[in-house]
Amino acid sequence: MPICADKLVRMYRDARGEEIARLERLAKRLGVPPHKARQVILDVIAYRLTLEEAEKRLKRVARET
Repeated sequence: MPICADKLVRMYRDARGEEIARLERLAKRLGVPPHKARQVILDVIAYRLTLEEAEKRLKRVARET
């Protein structure tokens, strides 16, 4: 059974909560829509991005929206 994105993000937040919380705060501050912020967080999980790479992606998404 596939895991929904929200559940996956919650599970990952338990493991690396401080980093995920930091990304969520940055996304909110930049005005990134929640569904796009969640996609960046999923990219962090899937591609094992560093925090700096994830922040760059969030800033790029914020510019595009």
